[in-house]
Amino acid sequence: MNLNKSIKIFIILFLSLLGCALIMQPILAQQGSTGKYEIPNPINTDSFEGLVKKIAEWFYKIMVPLAAIMVLYAGFLFLTSGGDEEKIKKAKKAITYTIVGVAIIVIGAGFITLIKSILEVN
Repeated sequence: MNLNKSIKIFIILFLSLLGCALIMQPILAQQGSTGKYEIPNPINTDSFEGLVKKIAEWFYKIMVPLAAIMVLYAGFLFLTSGGDEEKIKKAKKAITYTIVGVAIIVIGAGFITLIKSILEVN
């Protein structure tokens, strides 16, 4: 029964996030100078490098608040553990994964530069 409830919650959250994404970024057709309808570029970039930067910025904007929430969650687990070893292990695991995730985010900008230098043809 818990699995069905979890699946329902996941589906509701997924559809809610999808709906928010569609509402926040509407794409409207505009009539261009040629008289034809054009769809504007929502990313505002014409290169692969720009696309990668936009994706990295999006991940950064999502992951920083998520990391802060996870640190607060781990602190809450520590405070409410009451000496229970299982809860303390869970809190340590949460803070460890959060720190690793933040490190990956911070190092991510360096990966973009590294990939760009590898793909550049001199």
